[in-house]
Amino acid sequence: MTTTPQTKQNSITVNTLKQKIDNEKDLVIFDVRSKKSFEKSHIPNAVYAVCDANSQQNIMPKLPKNLEYVLVGDGKSGDKNDTYVSHMSSMMKGIGFNISFLENGMDNWSEEYSFRDFTRHQFSKFKKDDR
Repeated sequence: MTTTPQTKQNSITVNTLKQKIDNEKDLVIFDVRSKKSFEKSHIPNAVYAVCDANSQQNIMPKLPKNLEYVLVGDGKSGDKNDTYVSHMSSMMKGIGFNISFLENGMDNWSEEYSFRDFTRHQFSKFKKDDR
């Protein structure tokens, strides 16, 4: 993906996002890929979101601006969704949101952290008798 200075400025690395999840930061992860892609796999605790004109007018104004938001797209270089995610991130930052997008999207997350690895990490927080 070719990034502009503003695009890079609004991005977050997969490792930084993983640290924030592990540290239980107040974080909202919006997955803006297709519904089918989201249902197939997504980052734990991410929510499926559609960022269309309706959501910009009726939902975004109701979102608290004191939280941190991360947008997740496909991550395919030059992909329409990838361009859309960086544009949405810049637009939301411009109206006062603390927002970024995941560099190289879900493709990068999937390469770094498989569901199996994340699940093992999450379960390690529980005692054996809690399972």
